[in-house]
Amino acid sequence: MEILRYKKQAKNWFSALPIGNGKTGVMLTGGRRVEKMYVNDGTLWSGYPNEQVNPMARAALGEVRRLVFEGKNYEADKLARQTLGGEYSEIYLPVGEVDIAYKGKVCGGYLRSLDISRAVHRTDSGKIHREAFATHVDNVVAYRATAEVPFDAVISAKSIQYRYTVEIGDNGRIYLSGFAPDKALPHYVSSHKRYDYEDEKGMAFCMVVSIETNGKIMPHGGEIRVQGATDVKLYLTTETGFEGATVMPSRDVEKLKSICELRLNAIDDYDALLSRHIADYRTIYTRQSLKLCVDESEGYVVDLLRRAKRGKVSPTLVSLYYNYGKYLTIACSREGGKASGLQGLWSYNMNPPWCAGYTVNINTEMNYWHAGECALEECLPPFAEFVYGLLETGAHTAEVNFGMRGFCCNHNVDIWAKTTPTVNQMCYMYSPLCGVWLTNELYNHYVEGGLKEYTEQVYTCVEEATRFVCDYLVEHDGYYTICPSVSPELNFYTESREVATDYGSAFELGLVRYLLDAYLAIGRDDELRREVEMKKSKLQPFSVGETGLNEWHTYFPVADKGHRHFSPLYAVYPARIICEDDSELWTAAKQLFDYRLNHSRGNIGWSGAWAMCLSAVFRDVDRAQEVIKNMFKKATFDNLFDKHPPRYFQIDGNFGFVAGVNEMLVTHGHGTIELLPALPQSWESGEIKGLRAGDCIVNMTWQKGVVTSLDIIGGKGMIKDNGRLSSEVKNKYSEILKN
Repeated sequence: MEILRYKKQAKNWFSALPIGNGKTGVMLTGGRRVEKMYVNDGTLWSGYPNEQVNPMARAALGEVRRLVFEGKNYEADKLARQTLGGEYSEIYLPVGEVDIAYKGKVCGGYLRSLDISRAVHRTDSGKIHREAFATHVDNVVAYRATAEVPFDAVISAKSIQYRYTVEIGDNGRIYLSGFAPDKALPHYVSSHKRYDYEDEKGMAFCMVVSIETNGKIMPHGGEIRVQGATDVKLYLTTETGFEGATVMPSRDVEKLKSICELRLNAIDDYDALLSRHIADYRTIYTRQSLKLCVDESEGYVVDLLRRAKRGKVSPTLVSLYYNYGKYLTIACSREGGKASGLQGLWSYNMNPPWCAGYTVNINTEMNYWHAGECALEECLPPFAEFVYGLLETGAHTAEVNFGMRGFCCNHNVDIWAKTTPTVNQMCYMYSPLCGVWLTNELYNHYVEGGLKEYTEQVYTCVEEATRFVCDYLVEHDGYYTICPSVSPELNFYTESREVATDYGSAFELGLVRYLLDAYLAIGRDDELRREVEMKKSKLQPFSVGETGLNEWHTYFPVADKGHRHFSPLYAVYPARIICEDDSELWTAAKQLFDYRLNHSRGNIGWSGAWAMCLSAVFRDVDRAQEVIKNMFKKATFDNLFDKHPPRYFQIDGNFGFVAGVNEMLVTHGHGTIELLPALPQSWESGEIKGLRAGDCIVNMTWQKGVVTSLDIIGGKGMIKDNGRLSSEVKNKYSEILKN
C-alpha cells in the first residue's frame, strides 16, 4: 500500500500530512474551506555561533574519576554536575503559515490523500481539486487548485515568530520575513524570558509565495484575493541567513528575498515541474521495495489504525508505515539540506519538544539506520556532513574541557555544531562519547557501500574520534576503562541514593570497541594504530550480573526497570559486537532485554523501533509482534507520525520501524546472512528487493514462510540455513550455506 487516504480534513497539525524537499517542509491540512500550510525551513534556528566550552571541567575531571574509583558515586555525581556541565542547545523554529480560504462550492464529497509512490498530496473537496508537492530539483513547493466552475480564494500568510512582517509586492507576491531570537530555551526549562532578541544577532528568514491564476488577482491589505478562477497555482520557497555552523548568520532580509525571487522566476511550467519532481523522487524510492501479502482493497488510514489499536495489525498497515518511513526520509534528508532532526523537517511551534534538534545518544543515529539498507543513498550526505561538521567545535571541546586530542560530542547538538554538555542530571547532560556513536554510524554506512564520495571525511572522523577515545580511556585495576561513564538518561541506586555516574558502562564500552575496530580496519597513523592495539587488548570487558548484562561496571539496581533506552545493548544492535558465538554474553544480553521489556509501558515509538531490531537479532518473533502492536496502539498519530508521550512528535520511530522490519526479514553480521529470522505468521508471504545487507544486495520472495527465490548480488559471506530455505534456494547457494 502506497497511499495514505482520509475521509475527513485534518483536525490539527498532528493529523495534517507532510511534504518536503530536504530544505523546505510543509504540513497540509486539506481543510474543506481553509487549507492551512504550515511551513518550515531546515536551517531556521534560534541563536548564533557561541563559545560554550568549560575550562573548569578539565581541572575537575581527575577528582571526579578518583571519587568514582573509590566507590563514592554520589560524591562524584554531585561534583560532576557542578563542574562538567555546559549550556542548553538552541531551537529549531517554524517559518510560518500560508492559508488559502476557498469561497466557492466546497460542499460535496471529500477525500484527502498522500501518494507516497509519487510524493504528491491531493485533496478533492466538492468541486475543487487540489494538488501539492515539494520538489528537490527546483527547490520549491508547488500547490494547485482547479475546478470546472469558477471559485474565489483568499491567500494570506502569518507566523508565530515574534519578529516578522508580511508584505504584498508590486508583482503580487507575498513576502513573509523576520528574525529568529538570539537565544531560546528548551520546553522543559521554566523561564519568564524564553526568547531573547536583545543582541539582534539571530538569523533573518524569508518565505515568498508566487501566485498564478486564470482568475483576477487583487491585493488587499496583507492578503491576495483571487476571483473567478478555475485554476490557481502557488509556488512557495524559503531562505534563511544561515551561512555555516561557525559563521555569524546573515540578517540581510533583502538578500534572502532576492534568492527566493531567483528561484521562483526560474519556474517554467507546473506540469514540467511536477514531471521533474516525480522522476527525481521515484529514482530513489523505487530502488528498493517491500511487498507483503496485503489486502489490495487498501482502505483508510484511520480504519487501519482503529483495527491495530484492537490488536489486529494488518500487513497492509505494516507495508504502508514502512513505505511512509522511506517517503519521509527522502522528503527531509537530501543533498544540500540538513540532517534529519528529532522531527525531520516539520515542527509546529516556537517551543518544540527537546528543541526539535539533534539528540545524538540514539535518535539522530536511528534516523539513518534504514537509509543504507533501503538504498536511499541520496539521503545520506546530510548525515555525513553533519558528523564531519562537528570536528571543529568538537576538537575545541576536547581540548578545552578535557585537555585531549581528537574530537568529542555530547548528546544535544544544534545547527551551530554544539558539542559541549548541557545542564541537568549527569545522565542527561554529559555524554562525550556520542561523537564516537555518530562516527561509528558514519563508518558503518561507508563499509556497507554508501558515502564513497565521503571517503576522506569518514577516515578523518574515525581518526579524530579515536584520538579522543585513546586519551579519554583511563587505566584502573589493570584495564583501560571509561570514566566518568553514564548510561543515557538512566540513573541507578547506590547506598539508597539515585545517581548516574560510574565507570565502564556497557553502552560506552560497546561504542569504544566498535570504533577501535574501525580504526584498525582503515587507520593510517602507525603510531596511533599501536596505541589502539595496546589499549584495545586491555579494554575493560563486559560483565554479567543479577539482571543479565551489567549496565555499568558492576550490577546496580536501576531507577526505572522498564527504561526506554536499550543503550547497554548497543553492542548487540546496531554494533553487532556481542553475537551468538559468545554464548555467555549473548544470553546475558537477552536476559537484560527481556527484563527491560517485561517492565516497559511500551508507549514510546523510537524505543519500540529499537526493540523491534533487537527482537529480530535475538530471533524472538513473539517479542517483535508484541512491540509492533504496542507501537500502533500507543505511539502513532492519525497521520502515521511517531508519538512520544504525552503528545509529542518524534520522527525517529518512523525511521527505526523501517530498520526493524528490515531486520526481521534479513539480519546479518560477522559474514553471515540469515533470512526471515523473525517472520510473523501474518507476513507469511511477501517479496523484498534491493535490500542492502552488509556488503551485498538481497532480492527475495517467500511463500508460507519459506524463501522460494533468492538473488544475492555482491558480497562474500555465508547464508545461514535456518530451515526457511526451499530446496531450490539451497541448491542454488549450496556452496555458501552454513548450518
